[in-house]
Amino acid sequence: MDLKAYLDTLTPDGRAAFAARAGSSVESLRQASRGYRKAGVVDLHPEFSARIEQASHGAVPRETTSRVCAECPYCKG
Repeated sequence: MDLKAYLDTLTPDGRAAFAARAGSSVESLRQASRGYRKAGVVDLHPEFSARIEQASHGAVPRETTSRVCAECPYCKG
């Protein structure tokens, strides 16, 4: 699932809790889901992508939010 779709599934309280787990704010996550794009793909810093993956309990895999992670041989399994 991508970050925008995941955020859309959460209630306002759920988004706040997710943001806190990710060490971010709801607005930053919302901007990240819409912006920071390269060639139409969300491209966040790998560390931020890892925090999002962990905070979403794996629902938003880091390779969907970071090109570096998507190209990493460890991420590809």
